[in-house]
Amino acid sequence: DRVCAPIGIDIQSKTVEEIAVSIVAQLVLVRSQI
Repeated sequence: DRVCAPIGIDIQSKTVEEIAVSIVAQLVLVRSQI
């Protein structure tokens, strides 16, 4: 049980859609490392 902040991969997101993609990308990355 950890909190990771800031969340999302740094892809220089500008729109809310890009921010959502960066967050989902980090979730997929973390899940694949488990």
